[in-house]
Amino acid sequence: MFLPGGIDAAPSLSDARHRGRLLRWLLHAYHLSGEPGRALRMMMSRAKGDSDWSAETPFLNWKHVFFSAFASGRLREAESAIFNEFAECAIDSRAYALRSCLPWLAHVSAARGQSKRALEMWALFAKVQDRPGPDRKQVLISLLKAQELLWAGKPDDAYAAVTTVLPLLPQIKRQREPIRTERLCGVAALRTGNMDVAMGHLSKALREARTVGLVEEELPILIALAEWHRCNRDPDGARDILNQTWAAAERGPYPLCHADALNVLAQIERDRGNDEAAALCATNAFEAAWCDGPPYAYSSALSSARMHLQALGSPEPNLPPFDASKYEPLPNLGIDITEML
Repeated sequence: MFLPGGIDAAPSLSDARHRGRLLRWLLHAYHLSGEPGRALRMMMSRAKGDSDWSAETPFLNWKHVFFSAFASGRLREAESAIFNEFAECAIDSRAYALRSCLPWLAHVSAARGQSKRALEMWALFAKVQDRPGPDRKQVLISLLKAQELLWAGKPDDAYAAVTTVLPLLPQIKRQREPIRTERLCGVAALRTGNMDVAMGHLSKALREARTVGLVEEELPILIALAEWHRCNRDPDGARDILNQTWAAAERGPYPLCHADALNVLAQIERDRGNDEAAALCATNAFEAAWCDGPPYAYSSALSSARMHLQALGSPEPNLPPFDASKYEPLPNLGIDITEML
């Protein structure tokens, strides 16, 4: 009705504001329904002027690019989106927007294994926060920190971080944060060996994620449940659960989730003594975690895949290194971030 020429053609709406809203809704729908890569391609083609949607650029902001880029493993594009927002906020002197960038910069840094930089961003965020944010913002901050602690191999600290938000959840209207809270509680409990608690949280999270069709949460929940079954000596059950992830992980694409799932499958094969199959899974996990290439790789899964390959005596795949020439340079802010805040 609104898109008689398809998604790459301009919509049949005369008002630019309505066209912009339609684009925003369409991109949001692609992202939430499991196709962040498609959403990112649409945004990138518009930014380059390759699409009839290009006139609607002002109706999007850095968050649209960041979330789709991060989910689809384009970690350099995700970081670039934040830096571009920093540059724009510096020009406009928007201190609040600048502060809102810091947690996401910390998050993508942590995913890349840049833990020191992530801690610096969190320290700066704590320094410039003049007062606690609304409940949803406090929940979001705690969930980001919990995920980063899990990446860093600190499940006890992650569980402590995520349980602090439980009293705030009744005030949260959106469903994503409660689902993510249940997932992170479950993963942290699983990695500390509290299997019954883990299953309770993960089962609830999966049920709610499927109710609203939140693929981005469903995939890591399934991966955690597969690991739960592996730890409980049920490799067939674990494999059955992983089989529910492959199509969605490839369609997204969700290379970070794909790498995590392949690492679980590699361990299942190692447990069974199937070294050749384990090596293949670990190699595929290594390739998925490579993303744009270090330093823009998914560090946690890359390290796990490397560990599997070393234990199996298998070589690491020869992958192209990060090529900075393929990307626009990150904007030179020219001033200290703290001065902008």
